[in-house]
Amino acid sequence: MSIHDDLGRLLETIGAMTDHASNLEARVRLLEERLAWLQPVSGNSEDDRLLSRSEVHSIFGLTQRYLEVSAVRGDGPPFIKVNRSVKYRVGDLREWIAAHRVTSTQHEEVA
Repeated sequence: MSIHDDLGRLLETIGAMTDHASNLEARVRLLEERLAWLQPVSGNSEDDRLLSRSEVHSIFGLTQRYLEVSAVRGDGPPFIKVNRSVKYRVGDLREWIAAHRVTSTQHEEVA
C-alpha cells in the first residue's frame, strides 16, 4: 500500500460522501415542500389550489391508484373534473383527511 493508494481511496470516499450529501439535501427540500402544504394557511388562495393526482401523491401520500379507485367508488376525496382532467382542491383534501381521523380501530365504521 502506498500513499497514492490511500489518497485515491480517500478521494473516492469524499466523492461518495458528497453524492450522499446532495441526495440528503434533495430529500430535505422535498420534505420541507410537503410540510409547507400541511401547514394551516390564512386566506383561501392555497386551499383553492388545484392538484393533479401525481401532486396529491407527492404532497399528501395518497397513491394515484387509490385516488382512481376511490373516485369510482365515491368514497375518496372530492375532486373536480374538467373534460378528462381530474383535479383536487388542497382545502378539500385537508378536510377529507381530517374527517377520516380516528383514535382507535375499534371505533371505525364499516361502510
